[in-house]
Amino acid sequence: MAGKYRSKGSKTSLFLIELIISVFFFSLAGVVCVRLFLYASGISRDASDLSHAVRIAQNAAESFLGAEGDPEEASLLFLYSMDAPSEIYTAYEDSLRTGKEPGSLLLSFDKEWNLTEAAAGTGAKAQGSYYVLLDYSGDDTERYAEGELSRLRIEAGRTSPASVLYELPVAYYTGQRPALQAQEVGEDTPAAEDTRK
Repeated sequence: MAGKYRSKGSKTSLFLIELIISVFFFSLAGVVCVRLFLYASGISRDASDLSHAVRIAQNAAESFLGAEGDPEEASLLFLYSMDAPSEIYTAYEDSLRTGKEPGSLLLSFDKEWNLTEAAAGTGAKAQGSYYVLLDYSGDDTERYAEGELSRLRIEAGRTSPASVLYELPVAYYTGQRPALQAQEVGEDTPAAEDTRK
């Protein structure tokens, strides 16, 4: 009779060991799945942030080109295109009227990429979760006989942890384009001589 109880006890302990191993593997699989979901969430957030940064940087570049390389006009056009609140727009205009050079324009954004603040001049600090910097200070406008080459560096990134998401250099040439003159190909033109050879 003692053997009967032993075999029943060993079957129960074998079942419990099997159950513990199964729980261990399910918990291990659960930990792996949670880590994958967190990793995917981080990748999704990074992709969304990059998409916003690229869109805003392209908007700033188009404003710079639309303003024909003029930093003041480009900044005002960019603020207007971002539907900046009137207090941000007028604060930037006031800073330009006080004689501040438009060396840079720093825009601060909240977690949903809504514009919260704009600061002109160098040395400004971003206050929100994200920032976009339009840097005209490295302009060093190159002058040529026919015109000038104006430069703008656009940088978009996170404030904490501080990291650059996207950077875009832009240049605008303000020179004169050579006028095209219609010319008939005749006997005395170089093009006519080339065709006869």
